[in-house]
Amino acid sequence: MKRILAIILLATIFLSGCSSDTSQAGGPDPFGHIYRVAETLVSEDPSGQERILIHLDGFHNLWIMEDTATYDFIRIGEFKESKPELEEMGESRWIITEEDTDTIAYELTADETGAVVFTQLQENTVLQSCRLARVDMLSVNVSSAGTREFLETDWYFTDTFSGDRLQLSSGTIHRKGKIGFSLEDESIDTLTITEAYYTDGNPEYSEIRLTKETGFHIDAATKYDTGVQYALYQIPYENGEFIFYIKYD
Repeated sequence: MKRILAIILLATIFLSGCSSDTSQAGGPDPFGHIYRVAETLVSEDPSGQERILIHLDGFHNLWIMEDTATYDFIRIGEFKESKPELEEMGESRWIITEEDTDTIAYELTADETGAVVFTQLQENTVLQSCRLARVDMLSVNVSSAGTREFLETDWYFTDTFSGDRLQLSSGTIHRKGKIGFSLEDESIDTLTITEAYYTDGNPEYSEIRLTKETGFHIDAATKYDTGVQYALYQIPYENGEFIFYIKYD
């Protein structure tokens, strides 16, 4: 997501790239990723968790997005690792406490199975608790005219993207090139992609189906000799969609 300050994102990418998959404690390191709610475990208002995103950056900061009109993330605080004795149980735990007190406001756990649980508390009472699932699990490589670009695709809840392509990650195709897709989830064997190709503001729609057998890549080319041309690509996943755009020249 581009709504978080660029300096934080750059530092997060650097740190997550230099870190290993496991923390010093027993469970995997959940930081350096953006998550959605996969399962509500406890909540006073379950509907309130349906449309939030949680960013755990490489500095262990907690950012929460609740406004799908802007997709702006708000920084809540910094997690501190807690209870290292949980290592023997194959679990890691981090907490954020209320200012000037030891009262836990937020708790994050990750176990050896890969399960990440986020909990909000008030005076030791659980207000909400949920299991998280990553949404930054699809990346795109764009190669054209001897250059290569790496895109971290943006994920939106279904029907919430404003249509402003300037919010999105983008790449450029010079006449012709390739668009390749890399997925963290190895169980995915098909991708269905909707392409909206715009020329001077006029769209042409097509659907592209890719399989693991034939390869997750597209041969892309500029369609016309003149006009301002770009394409939006939307890929449904769970209760949302990955979106990015390509400039054609």
